[in-house]
Amino acid sequence: MVKKADESMASARSEIDAGRLTFAVNRLYYAVFYAVTAALTADGKKVSKHNFLWGLGRNFWVESELSFQSVTEL
Repeated sequence: MVKKADESMASARSEIDAGRLTFAVNRLYYAVFYAVTAALTADGKKVSKHNFLWGLGRNFWVESELSFQSVTEL
């Protein structure tokens, strides 16, 4: 999943450079999706769908004292 996150970030950069911001946002979303999936999987969580993933992510960040809002603003 980390490799997919890296590839999605690289793709987003290419889209930004080409002026295709809508596509860049899509690639950035997936970069975050893959990175969060990797983090939660490493923590022993089973991830199946996007909504389920974001719910687990919020709980993960709250438990680790990170602010979900501050993470999403990065």
